[in-house]
Amino acid sequence: MIFSWEKIIEEILVKKGKVFLLGESDSGKTTFAKTLVTKAIQKGILVGWVDADIGQSTIGPPTCIGLSLISPQSPEFKISSLYFVGNTSPHGRFVPLIMGAKKLVDIASKESNLVVIDTTGAVTGEFGQTLKYQKILACKPNYVLAFQKEKELEKITDVIKKFNFLKIYFMEIPENIRVRTREERAKNRQERFKLYFKNSKLHTLIKKDYAFYPSLDFLLSENPDNLIVGLKNSSGEFLALAIFIKQYNEEIEILTPLVNIENIAVLEFGNIRINQDGEQLEYISINNGTFYNEEG
Repeated sequence: MIFSWEKIIEEILVKKGKVFLLGESDSGKTTFAKTLVTKAIQKGILVGWVDADIGQSTIGPPTCIGLSLISPQSPEFKISSLYFVGNTSPHGRFVPLIMGAKKLVDIASKESNLVVIDTTGAVTGEFGQTLKYQKILACKPNYVLAFQKEKELEKITDVIKKFNFLKIYFMEIPENIRVRTREERAKNRQERFKLYFKNSKLHTLIKKDYAFYPSLDFLLSENPDNLIVGLKNSSGEFLALAIFIKQYNEEIEILTPLVNIENIAVLEFGNIRINQDGEQLEYISINNGTFYNEEG
């Protein structure tokens, strides 16, 4: 049975809880999320929007899971928290994608009455099905809204329907949903990165004062210039993104919008290179502590 947006939104606004959006890219998930969040705010409901679509982000820059805590007093989709994943695709970043989603969902659950979880379009094949299955187990949603075009979600929904903590609704997909081209997606990522790094500055750091993950020892085998980096403090909390510009004998140079660089403790390398205009240059995969080029 296919359910209308209006009917399910009406039920969710009454019962609230955690809502997990499941579907391929360009199936209407994000449009539905915006509609649900807007209607919830109009009803005076506190909302936590967890944006786990790391390639086509709505909350924050690509490569990060974003959380926006939204209320009638603050209805804008502002960044409340970010979790660094390090890639614009789930591939090679299975663990941080699930850990980050769970962490931000837990924060949102404490701060709001309704949590909306948007996700990537990876839903097919062993990887996509396993990713969504494990993420649903980690987040324990009350609702899974399935935006299915044909039968691509059934291998996931046939399993999770046995869980007693959630309801599954197959949702209608609006006819006016437009499928974006690969080029359009790349352009959107570039614009999001460019906006994020707009007011960034170059900083020189002394290597011995920081920890690097993966370590710089094996990074020497693959030039780390232009790799995306997650900056973390001594508590392991994400501070900001950076672009690794250059390394020297004793120093490194990074570009970041972070103002208080004295709080940096760890630099965590991601899997992509971008330039200072936000253009994604290359995907670098990590395999057993070694970087190697791979098409992504």
